[in-house]
Amino acid sequence: MKFSVDREADRPSWKGSEPVYPWYVVYSIRQLSTGCRYVGATRQPFNRWHTHIQLANRPADGPLYQAMHQNLDDFKLSVLCFCSSTTEMFARELELISALGAWWPNGFNREHGAWGRRRREALVDES
Repeated sequence: MKFSVDREADRPSWKGSEPVYPWYVVYSIRQLSTGCRYVGATRQPFNRWHTHIQLANRPADGPLYQAMHQNLDDFKLSVLCFCSSTTEMFARELELISALGAWWPNGFNREHGAWGRRRREALVDES
């Protein structure tokens, strides 16, 4: 996908020190030595990558962070696709988790992505 930073729609707004772009990103973190992946979704890819690194640098739960803690240089972040809405982003995240075989134990995804977390949070709020 090619971007034009000259278009008004491509200009980010700002949240703290990081730009919030007007698109929605589904990304992959791949362990180079094994090919195992984690698929996630965000509007702030740089901030999200930094958060993953922070969690890997301390004792954290989860196979992704445990593996990253062993050798951070063995991981690569890639943008898989850009979406135009939150709904599309979460749907594509789930599709790509399955399509890329990112479910644990073959990959690092143990939950149904942000879509599953949001649905679970909504159920908790309703009770």
